[in-house]
Amino acid sequence: MAESKQQQGTLSKTGGLVGTIVGGAVGMYSGINLLIPLAGAFLCGWIAYKLVKDEVKPMLPAIAVQGGQGLWMLFGFIMLHVMNQNALDVVILAAGLSWLLVRPGVAPVILLVTYQILAFAVNLTNFLAASVGSTAHKALLVHLVFRVAAVLLMVNGLQQMRRRKTSAVGLPLTEGPRP
Repeated sequence: MAESKQQQGTLSKTGGLVGTIVGGAVGMYSGINLLIPLAGAFLCGWIAYKLVKDEVKPMLPAIAVQGGQGLWMLFGFIMLHVMNQNALDVVILAAGLSWLLVRPGVAPVILLVTYQILAFAVNLTNFLAASVGSTAHKALLVHLVFRVAAVLLMVNGLQQMRRRKTSAVGLPLTEGPRP
């Protein structure tokens, strides 16, 4: 058990360092394109933290990241006075996040992960076609990073929820086979 916690701590520190480096590099390149969804993520995370039940708390980072991304897209529609097929992104995010908040579990995570993977593929195609340094290139990079973060955070949130349920029942947490 001590080894597992130590490994988990090392993994957390490594993930934090990698996240800081990647976030800094993306921020330097993307500028305001990162600032808006990041501010939205902090706002969504703070609101969710104040309102959600304890059983949903492990999903807060995933909810915050996707909420920030959804607010950024909504802000873009409002500022550009454009409503197109990309509005489906906001609808899917809003529906998936609402479902996750009301009934946290595997099903809403599967919906959101599937959406994020499909949207990642579309964004990646557009990113590779965009001119380096263009506003579209910078914005798409942020979308790609947020989509990867959302998937990783949802998987981590599910694992934490599973651990909480197991430990709340009083069953021992399994660490796998011991040598």
